[in-house]
Amino acid sequence: MQTSTRESLQRPRDELSLEDKVAYEKEYLDRKSFLFDLKILVLTFTRVLGSKGVTH
Repeated sequence: MQTSTRESLQRPRDELSLEDKVAYEKEYLDRKSFLFDLKILVLTFTRVLGSKGVTH
């Protein structure tokens, strides 16, 4: 099972198992804060702008 937010953003959502999705939801609820949300946004924008993992 994966444990970091960065790792979750590096894999397409459809490749995550149900257990991983639940673990990420629990991590989010445990760590919920403005700074954690900001971290997720920065990682997401970096991922989108970098187009890493795009196959088409």
